[in-house]
Amino acid sequence: MAGQLVGMSYTRDVERAADAHGVAYLQGSGLRSDGLAAFFRSMESRSIDGGLPRFLSDHPPTPEREAANAGSSTGDDAMSPAEWRAVTSMCGPPPRRK
Repeated sequence: MAGQLVGMSYTRDVERAADAHGVAYLQGSGLRSDGLAAFFRSMESRSIDGGLPRFLSDHPPTPEREAANAGSSTGDDAMSPAEWRAVTSMCGPPPRRK
């Protein structure tokens, strides 16, 4: 069990690095990079209190990830409005919250 706990800490560090690389790749490509923080903000607003204790989580806390990956609104959008509408129309309406 102790080994698993150490592994979870390592996995959190890997997730932090992946987030940072994603933002850097977007910025390096001339694209906006503020979407990741918006995604984390959305995830946090939908979270349910009483989740796993932090030491059992294999991901960093969502508010930490949002703050660390603010990115920049400077740059091009990855998709045109028409392309985004096409993607969202394929996905269907968002699920209703209970």
